[in-house]
Amino acid sequence: MTSKRLRVRRFTPEFNALHVLFLEESYCIAFIKTVCPEWITAFSLDNIEVNAGALNKARQQLTQAEERLVQAQRAAAATNFIQRRRAATRLDLDQLRAQVIDAQRKVDEESAALDQSKKSAHIQRECKANLHLQDAVDVEINCEFTLHCSPGAAVWKWETDSGSLANAMAKNRGDVIESTRTFRIHVEPTVSDNYPALCRHMLTTKAQYLFVHAYKGEGVTQQQFEAFFRSAGITVVYKTAVDAAQTP
Repeated sequence: MTSKRLRVRRFTPEFNALHVLFLEESYCIAFIKTVCPEWITAFSLDNIEVNAGALNKARQQLTQAEERLVQAQRAAAATNFIQRRRAATRLDLDQLRAQVIDAQRKVDEESAALDQSKKSAHIQRECKANLHLQDAVDVEINCEFTLHCSPGAAVWKWETDSGSLANAMAKNRGDVIESTRTFRIHVEPTVSDNYPALCRHMLTTKAQYLFVHAYKGEGVTQQQFEAFFRSAGITVVYKTAVDAAQTP
């Protein structure tokens, strides 16, 4: 079956009823949940890893200051008065105590900044479908997740099941981390024994998914039909599965 015959046959009330479902963002989300659940469910503030390098450095400096103070106090507690006096003069206990106080204040400031970084973060999702592509796929969904945090915040990376997202600094946008995916969909109300021609057509349009109401072929089983498309890198997605994935 040629591409022209496919287009003529497919613009029917049954095709249009499936096609317009993707005008609703909720249906696009349900579709993505069906085909790629590990990606769309991974984006959570719980998966943010915050760079605590500055806080860890401040804590290390506090520990060092405390150790210097303890050593000075021990030296000042020498067995005779002259030794204590010389030790106290040399090590300047008051100055060391001030260093400990300053180091503790730095730890408190870095800890507060870290908490603020976490509180400032929020996730924005934008999912849009293009239904007006000419001589290409029937639907193209573009879904983007964006992690926003305050400028200069200590957010380091966003962990997902599909791996770590790159630090936003790589894009010279220190307050944003993004992840985007595109889903190219071919729509068919029903598919029968003409599926090999349909598969070839989808390969020319670089469609990734076949969205279908039902398979009615007789030559092969439904499992074999799905396996045929899967061998071509195309996933068969049934309307019933997407309907079931919709949030009530």
